[in-house]
Amino acid sequence: MKFSIRDLLLVTVIVALAFGLWVKRAEYLTLQEENARLSRRLEETERLMVTIVTEASRKQQGPVSEAVYGTNSSALAPKLAKP
Repeated sequence: MKFSIRDLLLVTVIVALAFGLWVKRAEYLTLQEENARLSRRLEETERLMVTIVTEASRKQQGPVSEAVYGTNSSALAPKLAKP
């Protein structure tokens, strides 16, 4: 049985496509696992932040301190000179 160049080229293309799909699927599964891991980490961080804010407000018996949310200045911004 003789194989022509066309037959070899066809087999090469089919193998290349199959390999490319296999690599993409492996990449997709890896990204899906990473996405799930990061989603779990985000949920844990959000729960921790809620706990921190709740504990801070309980200790102060009032609004949450600037230490939790940063500075909260209600002063007006200075007026800049017009050119």
